[in-house]
Amino acid sequence: MNIILVASKNRAEDNYLFNQIKENNLDYKVFVEPQDYDNYLEYHDKDNLVTLKKNDMGLAYARNVQLDWAIYHNVSNYWNIDDDIKNFYHREDTKMVKDDIFVLEKTEKQFFDTNYGIFSLEYQQFAWSAKRSFVLNSYMDTCVNINADLAKKYNIKYKEIAFKSDRDIVMQFIQKGVDTARTSLYAFSCPKNGSNKGGLYNTYNYNEGEKEKDAVFKLIEYWGNDIVRHIVKPDGRNDAKIYWKKIRDKQETLF
Repeated sequence: MNIILVASKNRAEDNYLFNQIKENNLDYKVFVEPQDYDNYLEYHDKDNLVTLKKNDMGLAYARNVQLDWAIYHNVSNYWNIDDDIKNFYHREDTKMVKDDIFVLEKTEKQFFDTNYGIFSLEYQQFAWSAKRSFVLNSYMDTCVNINADLAKKYNIKYKEIAFKSDRDIVMQFIQKGVDTARTSLYAFSCPKNGSNKGGLYNTYNYNEGEKEKDAVFKLIEYWGNDIVRHIVKPDGRNDAKIYWKKIRDKQETLF
């Protein structure tokens, strides 16, 4: 299985993901801020910790440190997983069955001998109704496998777009003509954004969602409103509607 890289903030104690990793003696690194290092050292061996240079720089900053670390250490592919995943699943027809972390390895085998820029697991609440075993060139986050070689080749990095940097990097791969894939055979569950302490909790719960709205418009600034539209969900949350198929269409019209 590819190495697992986890950017973690203020969640040092053992949780589902870390327990799964350690119980199965998997290869992993936790990327932590200097202010959190001592706390994480109580739960993780120092060889499994990578200390960021600065505190409170945001998720995109940590993601880029992960990517740079992988490139420097000649790691071709790595799992980039959020630290608050609650369970893994596999799909049997329309039934989602609880599984373990080795669904990651099964996903690697599903996409063996492909050259996707990113591939990922599906959200558990969507996987059960899937009609196909995977979907090309669409959203993926939370539990993704990054091709560091292709990211280096095309100079792809995470942009400083709060909440939307995971969407944006997928869009960058697609723009470069590199396919991405999301399996529906394997899935994960996680808490609603901003509902659990640690991580981006303070960011999600600051200024009544204005930061998330700002992130949507920053994404529109980068990609244009023919590819990204601002929407407001029924619960009042600001979000981005992305027209994934138009990403390459727009590039093709430039030449």
